[in-house]
Amino acid sequence: MAKKQQLAQCEMYIKGLLLNHKSMTGERLHGMLKMLADATGGGSSAGSAAGGSAGDGVFCYDMTLPQLRAHLGLLIDKELIEYIDGSYQLVLVNDGK
Repeated sequence: MAKKQQLAQCEMYIKGLLLNHKSMTGERLHGMLKMLADATGGGSSAGSAAGGSAGDGVFCYDMTLPQLRAHLGLLIDKELIEYIDGSYQLVLVNDGK
């Protein structure tokens, strides 16, 4: 899987986790992402060589915690998530309704 696709898939999973759990620490996100990858057969033990794609149900996750934090920083810059009191959460959008 191309790195760009892998990051997009990771972003989707991060947003889903934060939607369900409201807020999570970086460590907890990292653990949950590793667990999800292992459950779909795309964990770091299989590595990127698993060759999975979003279409075949394999979630490849092989980031270290510092790499995840850097990616989360990019999502903060895009204003998709925010970091408050040591936890990440989705940015709530008020559409005026």
